Amino acid sequence: MIRTPTDAVTSLPTIVMMAILCLTALLPVSGQAQGGGNVLRVERFQIDHRDPSGIREALAPLLREQEHIGVIGDWLVVAATDGTRSRIHEQLDTLDAPIRQLEVTLSIDVPAEQSGDDAPAPVIRDLLVEAGQLIRLDLPVAAPTDDGQATTEVETDNQLSFRVEAVQRRLQVSHVIHPADAQADPDTGTQQRIDTGDWQALDEGIDIRVRPLN
Repeated sequence: MIRTPTDAVTSLPTIVMMAILCLTALLPVSGQAQGGGNVLRVERFQIDHRDPSGIREALAPLLREQEHIGVIGDWLVVAATDGTRSRIHEQLDTLDAPIRQLEVTLSIDVPAEQSGDDAPAPVIRDLLVEAGQLIRLDLPVAAPTDDGQATTEVETDNQLSFRVEAVQRRLQVSHVIHPADAQADPDTGTQQRIDTGDWQALDEGIDIRVRPLN
């Protein structure tokens, strides 16, 4: 996390404050701001691992009257007293921690073995994984029972191999579908960005949702 200070004047009109916040994004990186009291100083904090807007909301209760926090790209820009900025710096050590543990949910459509079979419901798999961990899953198929009803069984001929990695403050999933005895590397397959908390198509008939836990 990088912090960049510059001085500002208290009780600035809103339009002047916003101009200063924008200009600080162009300033070179330097050391910590000096001074104290009730003087507002503008400082920017680089966010490396998490959503800056979410961190801004978490930090907003720390601000006093006339203090301000905004988001410019990957940066938080804070106009506040030295005491408030010091508390923000301490909180960021936790709020901007690298993503390590993930909750992954897969929804896998089950193809019927014969046309006309009642389509079974998708198979839902909930997994707790570490970022970068290799996961291999047998893919399910529908097999008819003696009474003709389709049931879900595990197809051992094909597997889904995938891993979810934290790339700075973004998540990326790599996956490949392969024969069970192939031991394929997901990095040889498809890579795509994952938005946390949203369902996204991983492959035909396979959707994925990822939530950071730590």
